[in-house]
Amino acid sequence: GPLAGHTALRAYDLGSGRLKASYSLPDERNLCNDIAVGPDNSVYASDSFNSRIMRLAPGARALRIWLQDKRLENVNGLTFLGADLYANSTTTNHIYRIPSNPDGSAGALVDLKLSQPINAPDGMRAYRGRIYLAEPREGRVSQLIIRGDTATITVLKSGFEFPTAVSPVADGVWVCESRLNHIRDADPGTFKAYELLDE
Repeated sequence: GPLAGHTALRAYDLGSGRLKASYSLPDERNLCNDIAVGPDNSVYASDSFNSRIMRLAPGARALRIWLQDKRLENVNGLTFLGADLYANSTTTNHIYRIPSNPDGSAGALVDLKLSQPINAPDGMRAYRGRIYLAEPREGRVSQLIIRGDTATITVLKSGFEFPTAVSPVADGVWVCESRLNHIRDADPGTFKAYELLDE
């Protein structure tokens, strides 16, 4: 787990819950923070401790470093919008677009121009051509419309208890509260998920 400083990407059978495979991240200290599946069914994982994104290609037996860059300090949320991977940095408050080269390797990082500042971004998912972003410290979820290298940000709702994840489900987007701000409490209270969009 993350407290031990060594994590793995695991695959489960959704019907039975049986563990199918486990892929350790390299190095003694790492943190598998978010996962995204690309158009070619490669699996990408952010390693927050090492400023890198790992890739598990279809049929591969091990994760490989796809991109390591100091600008990806504390890289967290990942999502695909079309063929491009988008990643955010919890530390620097940047969002990057990363295209894939024809051979599957990472292209050059593009630092998006944001229409307003973000603070410690976390979970991020694409849905119907837009990106939805959780900002736990701000207790809010925003919608990003990407045009070229610019992201226009609209706050959709505030007042969540440390939301770390957004997820498209069926015809809507759901927000999950982690309540990590209560991690040291004897009773952190009730964990909740909210339907943000029902389109």
